Amino acid sequence: VVARPPTSNVHNDCLSEYRSEINNVGKKYTLLSKTSNVDEELFGHEGWFQKRQANRVIRPPEKRPKMGESKDETPEETDVVIINSSDVALIKKKAVIVTQAVLDERKKKKEASLAERNAKSNQRKQLMLKYNELQRQIAAEQKLQEGLKLQREIKFAMEQEEKKAEAKRLAGVELMKYMLEDNKKQELIKEKLKEREMIEEEKRNAYTFAKDQREQAYKDEQERVRKEKEAAADKIRAAQESASGAQGALEDLRNQRIFEAHEKAWREKEAAEAEKIRRMNAELHIAREQQKIMKARQIADQAIAAEQEFYKILKLQKDGIEQAKADDERLLQARMKNLVYLKEQIRIKEEARKALAREKIAEGERLKQAKRVEKLKLTKIKERKLEELKKWGVPQKYQVDLIKLKVGIP
Repeated sequence: VVARPPTSNVHNDCLSEYRSEINNVGKKYTLLSKTSNVDEELFGHEGWFQKRQANRVIRPPEKRPKMGESKDETPEETDVVIINSSDVALIKKKAVIVTQAVLDERKKKKEASLAERNAKSNQRKQLMLKYNELQRQIAAEQKLQEGLKLQREIKFAMEQEEKKAEAKRLAGVELMKYMLEDNKKQELIKEKLKEREMIEEEKRNAYTFAKDQREQAYKDEQERVRKEKEAAADKIRAAQESASGAQGALEDLRNQRIFEAHEKAWREKEAAEAEKIRRMNAELHIAREQQKIMKARQIADQAIAAEQEFYKILKLQKDGIEQAKADDERLLQARMKNLVYLKEQIRIKEEARKALAREKIAEGERLKQAKRVEKLKLTKIKERKLEELKKWGVPQKYQVDLIKLKVGIP
């Protein structure tokens, strides 16, 4: 005979203790159990309510003391539950059967949950693989686009350099053509000046030859006149010798005067001719001096023009070289700036990739640590449940599935 409180029995104690343990474990998501009502799993909602009503012990109504009776005289009744050994064995057997049913049901739910979780895990893995593949494709496409962009920029820069080189070459060709044309013009000018000088020299030679001819003719004429005068004088002397006395003297005087007059006229004519020749020589000398001065001035002007043209061409070449250097320097600076920008972008992307990789590694480590902690907790719960089953006397064959159960998050 065992005395129990009116509101409890062995089966209810076993179930309440088991339910409290399950509820404590069921507060967290594990592979052994989910948050649920154990009694509903064991008996169903209606069966659980009927079982609870059946296990209730109805107390008899409390009797009030009658008039004249004291409270101490009222007899006390005690609810007593009498359980024999066969009832205890039956209760234990029922508890084992119920526990096995619960374990089977949980095993099925666990397998379904594990299959669902494996499916979700595989789906997550597939999605992660697709995401990683997409990220790799995006990164490869970005690298390809960056490479193509860099190639286009390099090609554009090379085309610009080729255009500038071609422009420089054409400018050099134009400059050379201009210099050749200018040299040809200078040669033509020099040839024209030389021809003009030759013509002037021929004119001077012709004038000098004509002058010499005139002088020679004048000398010949003077020689002829002198000879004629001498012949006339000889005739006069012969006539004078044959003449007589005073008539001869007068004739001599008259002849003398005529001769002196002719001599005077000849000397005046000679003086006029000499003056004319002197003036002509003076004019010719002045003309030659002016021509020399003009020629020297023309040569100086040509030299100045050639020097100015030379310095102009030299300045153009110098400006072209400086402009080319400035363009090359500007292009080099643009390339260096673009190179620095590309390196900075590559560095930023590389740092972002490394940071993302570090975050993924850290996240993986956190997940591994969480899995290890969860596995440790589940292992402890499994061990505790096995100890409880051993304590309750559950046979080993009913514990095999729980022993083989692998705990942990996949």
